[in-house]
Amino acid sequence: MAAAPNLPDFDELALELIQLQQREAEIDRRLEQAQDRHSTFPSETTARLVSNLTMEMGEMRARINNIKVMLLPIMRGTGF
Repeated sequence: MAAAPNLPDFDELALELIQLQQREAEIDRRLEQAQDRHSTFPSETTARLVSNLTMEMGEMRARINNIKVMLLPIMRGTGF
């Protein structure tokens, strides 16, 4: 039986969520390093790197939150 066309693919969303959360941790580490470097050796390059990573982190967190909202109906009661 095929899924209803207007329902999201929950397996796909769950996989994307896991991948984004792993990427989020990586970006967070890189951002922290870039901020440390910029505070020690400020330059346009490090400022741009911090800005880009901050923007990427914000977009990623917005997508993670969006996926969590879509997965909420199946996550209830699972402790996820």
